[in-house]
Amino acid sequence: MVNVGSTLIALKYKDGVMIGTDTQCSYGSMSEVKNFQKMDYLCSEGIYACSGEMSDFQNLQKHLDEKFEYDEIQNDGACFMHIRDYHNYVAGRSYNARTKSPCLVTTVMGGIDKRNGEVFLGYSNSHGLKIEQNWIATGFGNHFCTVLLDNEWRADLSADECKALIEKCLTVMFWRDKLGHDQIQIGNVTKEGSTIGQMYKLKTDKNLRFFHEMTNDHFRPLTIR
Repeated sequence: MVNVGSTLIALKYKDGVMIGTDTQCSYGSMSEVKNFQKMDYLCSEGIYACSGEMSDFQNLQKHLDEKFEYDEIQNDGACFMHIRDYHNYVAGRSYNARTKSPCLVTTVMGGIDKRNGEVFLGYSNSHGLKIEQNWIATGFGNHFCTVLLDNEWRADLSADECKALIEKCLTVMFWRDKLGHDQIQIGNVTKEGSTIGQMYKLKTDKNLRFFHEMTNDHFRPLTIR
């Protein structure tokens, strides 16, 4: 039995990268924590977030903080590792641990390289597989939200359009995934810097026509009177 975090959605857009997660952490099928932050800042260039086993995420947080501090001290205050370097480092660490004590998370990293302004978005899984692409959906979101992202993602999305698309995907996951939650958190990376927003509730409506019209009487034979 593990403390599991579910879907994560990340997109590139015209000004940078945006990452959205729900905030629920589940113990099996039980909702354990409803305001768990699944993302954190990475060096001075970006944000990373995880879905999967949340204790492994917390261990990864500690490890990356120590790695960043060590690199800064070793290089006399000038950190030489950039967002893609950390992405490769985490993937290599997961690959090395896959048959020993695997890190059971999918890690998404997004940011902007300060050297050349390149926008980066990539993810790595517990086997060390690493992929870079324009949008990412993890967990059940990889099954339910792929079509939405394929149809609606554009390279010239504005920040508001990007946020709306993330909210749309996480709303779908709230309805479809029993481990999903209607409280979410969004992180944003632009050339001006990185920000992780406050947690907030999605606007969801349970007063659907289906519940009024498609009742049990619609599906079962007429009762004998």
